[in-house]
Amino acid sequence: MLNLLVHLSMGCSYELRLYPMLKKVKRSCWCGCDTAHSVFEVSTCQGEIFNLVQCDGCDLYCLYPAPDEVTLLRYYDTEYYGASPLKFAGPIARAIAILQNQRAKRVAKFVRQGGKILDIGCGNGRFLKEMKRQGYSVEGTELTKASALRVSKEADLLIHIGDLLSLELAERSYDAVTFWHVIEHVRNPLEILRKVNILLKDNGILFLSLPNQDSWQAKAFGKYWFHIDPPRHLFGFGTISLISLLEKCGFSVECVNTFSLEYNPFGFMQSMLNSIGISRDRAYGTLKLSSSTPQLTKITDLLLLSMLSLPAIAFELLAGCCGAGATMNIMAHKR
Repeated sequence: MLNLLVHLSMGCSYELRLYPMLKKVKRSCWCGCDTAHSVFEVSTCQGEIFNLVQCDGCDLYCLYPAPDEVTLLRYYDTEYYGASPLKFAGPIARAIAILQNQRAKRVAKFVRQGGKILDIGCGNGRFLKEMKRQGYSVEGTELTKASALRVSKEADLLIHIGDLLSLELAERSYDAVTFWHVIEHVRNPLEILRKVNILLKDNGILFLSLPNQDSWQAKAFGKYWFHIDPPRHLFGFGTISLISLLEKCGFSVECVNTFSLEYNPFGFMQSMLNSIGISRDRAYGTLKLSSSTPQLTKITDLLLLSMLSLPAIAFELLAGCCGAGATMNIMAHKR
């Protein structure tokens, strides 16, 4: 914990002090800058190493060079998605369901009753199911048929399969488009957000939730931060880099907050375990329904998580109040 406080006290200079010899790389960014610098190397739970770099213009983080499709497919297997619509064990799945329903209620405050909503990367469709229950017209997208199978047929939801850029969707037809921890996964956020702008009606609303690379949590844990999630997270956004991208794509940011009970406390707990030498993201794997972790290891992980839960919540409450929580929640209007 002392190391954590020391890291935070370093503020934005934390990574520079740890890595005084920053290696420059040539990488073109949508902000117009064509150089970046290496921040650190990050390893996956499978032991592969990727290089995280930061743009010298807008501070965007990304994996460079970007992993190829074959590599990515290995990390988006059945174990990642889960073999059933429920990715996690019972109590955790129920807690997540409650939080997702709360997310739907927040969206409903800003979108007219009966409006049309498109959820990009809709997962098991629970958010859309709740919005439909509240009287909205809903559609979702999933990249593959396999991932779309997690949406139950009983929900009777329209799910478009494929990359958003390849889908033929009606222009100016949606009142709101949502990205719940998706934009950091896509290869081309600029093109994706420009298409979203075209799909939205005039003054339509974009809702985004994603990891905050400028958070206290990210700075404290560095390469051990849970939400770096290499190689699935191709990009790491902070407030400056994300807002500049949204403005470039024709959006006006209305609201930003950085607290998430769904993501932030667990991110702290798993990052802490990563940083003390436990296999990367092992506790996260333990909580999955598909987990093959030995029983004794499961018990150990659950005990460690329970010990860290209160410090994690306290830390993230303070960080969220200071605008430095580990998740960015953003609402923007089509300009």
